[in-house]
Amino acid sequence: MTYQYPAYDRQQLENAVRTKTQYVFTLATGDVMDLGVTHEDDQAQIRDGGRFDLTPWRKNGPRSLLQAPPTTPREILTDASDVAAFLYLQLEPGAGPHGSGEISAMYSPLTTTTPRFVHVEPSV
Repeated sequence: MTYQYPAYDRQQLENAVRTKTQYVFTLATGDVMDLGVTHEDDQAQIRDGGRFDLTPWRKNGPRSLLQAPPTTPREILTDASDVAAFLYLQLEPGAGPHGSGEISAMYSPLTTTTPRFVHVEPSV
């Protein structure tokens, strides 16, 4: 069984943060390297899933003002980091257009778990 999440929409994320509701979207990749995360332990954390602090993306990405809409998974997380402080990231094995797996991101106002911190390589 395959399932697909909607594409990232900054306005929907802003609405979810403002109204304290849940919003789930896809990062359109199953490869953790596409997020700018290269350390094996950090990659394993994302595969396992959890609540991730977005500070590393905010600090290592270009400012999103006056730029084209984000298209890569890393650009999506960098843009989302301007709106939300954290997202729940999870590798979904049966997701994606062909059921080959992809990483989902979810904003939820519930902060019951300790955030995970990863190192993001500086953008080139």
